[in-house]
Amino acid sequence: MKTVVTLGESLIDMVSQNTGNLEEATGFTKAAGGAPANVAACVAKLGGKSAFVGKRGVDPFGDFLHSTLTGCGVDTSYFTPTQAAKTALAFVALDAQGDRSFTFYRDPSADMLLTPGDVPHDFIASAGILHVGSVSLSSEPCAEATIEAVVKARSNGVFVSYDPNWRPPLWPDAKAGIVKAKNLLTECDMVKLNREELALFCETDDVSAGADFLHGIGIQAVFITLDAEGCFYSVRTKDVRVPSQGRVAGRRVDVVDTTGAGDTFVGAILHELALTPSLSNDSREVLALLSANTLENMVEFAVAASALVTTRRGSIPALPTMEQVVRFLGDGRLDA
Repeated sequence: MKTVVTLGESLIDMVSQNTGNLEEATGFTKAAGGAPANVAACVAKLGGKSAFVGKRGVDPFGDFLHSTLTGCGVDTSYFTPTQAAKTALAFVALDAQGDRSFTFYRDPSADMLLTPGDVPHDFIASAGILHVGSVSLSSEPCAEATIEAVVKARSNGVFVSYDPNWRPPLWPDAKAGIVKAKNLLTECDMVKLNREELALFCETDDVSAGADFLHGIGIQAVFITLDAEGCFYSVRTKDVRVPSQGRVAGRRVDVVDTTGAGDTFVGAILHELALTPSLSNDSREVLALLSANTLENMVEFAVAASALVTTRRGSIPALPTMEQVVRFLGDGRLDA
């Protein structure tokens, strides 16, 4: 089994304890978060091997992040402390449907100080899978560290996964940020987008047209999550013009908090990918080698996992185990 290495931001989600905007909030629940950290925790909670590369503050919140990831089974050898900045906070407001909005305290924060020298290139090369997002592209030196990690991983035959996870408030210039986040797409083998990101990066709201665009710039595997409607997926190699694609319906649950749903989807896909016998350091087109049935099952697994995480508040605290996902897939029951 390969190791899934994620790189980028880790932070504390301060989730409002009541519905409504932050101005009306009367209390918050602390939860470990940050998209790449969530993905690493998801893989580990499902029983896989993962590692997280990032920076944390020398403060109680940084200690909490470290202990939370370690407790999930994530390798935190490259999650290093710095005294130069505090751990980031994100205050999360939830509406009646569990959808969220964020207010970030990150000026700067420890995660933004990741440098190219902090990136363990040899470890990533031996792991076989690297996952990144776009938040770490929004400032230096972490932008340089992220880009260098992706480029070197790709040159070593590592499978590179990317979730833009677009957060406009974190970019000094949103238009420049879109360009920077979009440029990284050409260095990746797999991308996960939501509806908003589909329109933003592919300039269409049609999932098939968006997938065609992404395949055209060299991306092998495309997953477009559609909230309660599930997921559209499309996989194509450079040598096969007709993609293997389809849709998996969403799973009905009582939604409490959608934070971390997309990260859980990615983590579940990468967990299954890491188990694939055909994955090797010189075979980045592994998803295209899977049968249509196997690929559909993989997406169904990820959709189920991402539905389960929305039934509790927070991201990492709500991540499901393999047993919970399997039970949910089997009979639709939520495991207590």
